[in-house]
Amino acid sequence: MNLRGLHALLAITAVSALALVACSGGPEDPGAFDSNGSDAVSGANGANGSTLLDIDPALTANEGSEPEVDEYLHLVTPDLAVCPAGARFDETGGFCVTGTSAMGPFPQGLVAECQKLGGGAQCSTDRWDLSLAQRARGEEFCPAGTDIDVTTGLCTDGRFVYGPFDQTIIDDCRAAGGGAQCSDLRWDKSFAPLLSAEDRATIGVQPLAVPSKLDEACGANAKLFNYYKSQKGFMNTRKAARAKLRAIGATTAKRPDRNGCATYLSYALKQSGAVPNMPIEPGTEGFRDALLKRGWKVIKDPAQFQPGDVIISRDRKGWAGHPDHVYMLASMNDPSPGMGQVIDNQGTLVHARNITAKGSKTRAAYALRAPDAKNDKCGSGDCAGKEDGWYCAEKTTYAGYKCKGGIIASGYQCPTSQKCQRAGSGDDYKAQTSGEVIACK
Repeated sequence: MNLRGLHALLAITAVSALALVACSGGPEDPGAFDSNGSDAVSGANGANGSTLLDIDPALTANEGSEPEVDEYLHLVTPDLAVCPAGARFDETGGFCVTGTSAMGPFPQGLVAECQKLGGGAQCSTDRWDLSLAQRARGEEFCPAGTDIDVTTGLCTDGRFVYGPFDQTIIDDCRAAGGGAQCSDLRWDKSFAPLLSAEDRATIGVQPLAVPSKLDEACGANAKLFNYYKSQKGFMNTRKAARAKLRAIGATTAKRPDRNGCATYLSYALKQSGAVPNMPIEPGTEGFRDALLKRGWKVIKDPAQFQPGDVIISRDRKGWAGHPDHVYMLASMNDPSPGMGQVIDNQGTLVHARNITAKGSKTRAAYALRAPDAKNDKCGSGDCAGKEDGWYCAEKTTYAGYKCKGGIIASGYQCPTSQKCQRAGSGDDYKAQTSGEVIACK
């Protein structure tokens, strides 16, 4: 390559990097909004030639910069992981590594995954080829065969907890009498430090106001919600989005979810079948325009926001016309006004966020809803046709929800090891109540 060609390549690379700031596109690509940040639309018109957006400029005015949240996949980060002498921490798989081998012991569920992948005899040892171990591990928080223990927060198979751990956890293990095993990558669960009583109290009982599914009247919003909220759908989206972001240089191994909000939601819409021809848009303005051009309706009134809606945030500070964030609304039914539960590339699968209330995150400007949504209030399949009142969840015995007007108004989870008490043996799953919530026993 000659010098002129090299300079051209570097220039293209620099422009690409600028176009991937936060979840927005770069200043050289202002999108459909006027450069002054007004609500006028430049060339993005509906089928009848009408303007797609008629938004109060105050809603799209520059507000702030979305704080980047790096939800690390594993229990410990590279700077805190304690590995045996001579070993290093593998950021991709979450293993301690010596040479090109991942170090065990490994839980039986992960051993089974190793064998499915053709690992052969090495699956029965404590040293696996790193690439094999990474493929067996996948992108789950805990290795196959283990789950997060709600009393300790550690990955356990019921008998052992699995590391790598940080020094504070190792010290607590030793203080509990674990001895030399506390320096290993697996030790007896009985020596695992418990979460504080205050933390355990917040884990056992908590609001649960997110519908388990949406009914067909929600159209494409139901397809998006039911897919993106499922663990399998979310993980499929996450894997595809991470690969896409890595390919276009928007992410690194240390920051796997950076700049991913529009990319994540693009894949969720496409994979779910909500928008089969959805282009994969890494910029929020391109993402927004793709839905508008496909007839998605603008919902201005936050009181009308409903589960399955795609939320477009206010503009990024200093970047007129570039929404700071996009995400799917899971529920607005939070005790705090203007707060809710969402699904995006930040944090856990479903997590809390300020929607229209002031807070650490950029507020919503408006919602986009599928053109085939047949009702104003997208009902939940849980409450469809049910009279107002409390019901026990059909599949999750420890949870219940309150129906009001055919949709979930609020929810509740019982303390650990308790179940929602049904009022009778009928098929409607109506619940006994204790005070203002379900009765648990």
